[in-house]
Amino acid sequence: MTTKIARPSFDAPASEWLVYGDALQEANDVRGELIGLSHAVDEGRTPAGLRDAYVQRYATQLLGQAADQLAHYTLRWKFSELSSVEIRIGPDDDGPALVRALLEAPTAELLTDITLVGVPDGTRRVDLSPAMDLLGGAKQVTTLGLVDDRARSSRMLVSRDFDPGENLVSFGSIKPFVDRLVGLTFDVADSYALTDLENFSAPELRSFALRNLHFCDYDDAQTMTSRLATATWPNLESFELRLTETWVANVPDEVDVYLPVYSAADYEGRDDVDDGENEGVNWTDQLPAVLNTLKGTPLKRLALTSFNSTEQVFEALEASGLLATIKILDLSDAELQDRHVEWLAEHTANLEQLVIERTSIEDATRLPNAVHSQRAGGGPTYRYVVGQE
Repeated sequence: MTTKIARPSFDAPASEWLVYGDALQEANDVRGELIGLSHAVDEGRTPAGLRDAYVQRYATQLLGQAADQLAHYTLRWKFSELSSVEIRIGPDDDGPALVRALLEAPTAELLTDITLVGVPDGTRRVDLSPAMDLLGGAKQVTTLGLVDDRARSSRMLVSRDFDPGENLVSFGSIKPFVDRLVGLTFDVADSYALTDLENFSAPELRSFALRNLHFCDYDDAQTMTSRLATATWPNLESFELRLTETWVANVPDEVDVYLPVYSAADYEGRDDVDDGENEGVNWTDQLPAVLNTLKGTPLKRLALTSFNSTEQVFEALEASGLLATIKILDLSDAELQDRHVEWLAEHTANLEQLVIERTSIEDATRLPNAVHSQRAGGGPTYRYVVGQE
């Protein structure tokens, strides 16, 4: 299963890959047909399901020992090679073995983008540290995602106390990666657990995202903003931060909640389930320290999402000066109403794109650069809710 034609790089034109694919087919290499299928999928001429079925049929040739654990992987292909992979790890899974099998797959030589997904079982926790320790030695990995699957699929973290419970997924240390990372993404329940972000220095980082279900309390955003304010990322082009605020509710609405706090019996006969009340947080004082780390970077995209204290975020944005330099601003999932359109029209007119998905804005016609959708109900999509009853 060899060919005299060298494998192209991912940056090479599709025509070179198709020629390479023909040579592989002549050599009876199953990757040859995979190149044609992947190219057709990327162009929209073939359903992705046909390629996925082909991969399953020839999983052993394409993935080696990883074929035996195919259910743990979400695979994304570019021509005949893996371009990115999610590895799902549950409480009883051997995380390092799943990582090792994937890294040794015949089609993983060009793979640089890996996401580790911890999948809790009920209240059973997942520790990704052993998998991270192994992955840290894989020098080709330059884009890293760390995901708590429960947090990624939830919109609300509920607690009886002002301090949330321990996260169901422990990520381990990112320190072995930071010097080479170009992309880093977190999907986490309580962001306070991310202590590695203190004095975080990532000289090659281009993209950073922190999506959480708990970022700050009423009058204290300082824990996380102080950590992020120490970051050094001189080449950053995209920055995303979910500004989840704390709410208080007598009986929290536990729809899409991270962990149920109140049993079904607690709700029996009750009709006062609510989303809570919010006293806001002082973003005007806390957010500038974070935004200051972005000055002087080649930042193109800024995403600040799911906040409720809208005017304070606006003040921090206006004072930062970043609106004059970025190309894309994403304020999705936040408490944006029609009364905020005037400020947006005045301050974002020079942007290439304003993203205001899932907000309360009904009429965005004054914002010609907007990507807009309306969400039923008011307030931000994501919340940390403290139940008082």
